[in-house]
Formats: sequence, structure tokens, C-alpha cells
Amino acid sequence: MLLRIMTNDFCIPDFESFASEIQTVFNLCKENTSGQVASYIPELKEVNPNYWGLSLCTVDGQR
Repeated sequence: MLLRIMTNDFCIPDFESFASEIQTVFNLCKENTSGQVASYIPELKEVNPNYWGLSLCTVDGQR
């Protein structure tokens, strides 16, 4: 892993650009308020429908 770090041999070499693109997609998607909160799981039906999140980690551990 250290060799991959030192040689920038990651699955996404330009992670900063990738993260910027993901941020753009995130912002576009958060405007979509169609649909309904899932009610088939009791805990989910109590969740605020305005909550929106995204988490991403590559197989190389980039985040």
C-alpha cells in the first residue's frame, strides 16, 4: 500500500477531480424531492425527508 501511495497508483489517480464531480452530482440529486419516505421499516418512516447524505470510499481507501 505504501508503494501505491508513493507512486500515486490508485484506482482513481485524480481523486480531487473525481470528488468534485461527485459533489456536482450530489448537489443536483438533492434537489429531487419526489417520492416518499420508506414506511415498510418503522425506523425509516420517522426519518426527516429533508435529510440527504452520501458516503464514498474506493477500494484503495480513498475518501
